[in-house]
Amino acid sequence: MKFEPIEAASLTDLFIEQMEQKIFTGELKAGDRLPPEREIAKSMQISQTIVNNGLAVLAGRGLLKVVPRKGTFVSDYLNEGGLEAHGFFQGK
Repeated sequence: MKFEPIEAASLTDLFIEQMEQKIFTGELKAGDRLPPEREIAKSMQISQTIVNNGLAVLAGRGLLKVVPRKGTFVSDYLNEGGLEAHGFFQGK
């Protein structure tokens, strides 16, 4: 009998998953400004480093747009095609 290793998701992965869910369900809409990283970390009871790393991944996927000195905003990924470029809609 062979058993596969069990891998627990990191807190960063869980953060990313939760944020993606909020975006895809419309809880966070295109153009919405996110609270500061410090506030997100405090409300989710995680470190600010996890939030920062997670937001960077989401921005890289085209879901968020970071505007220096202005904040982090939800991208209009459906109209801007951010996810298609990464294969999310092609099942890759």
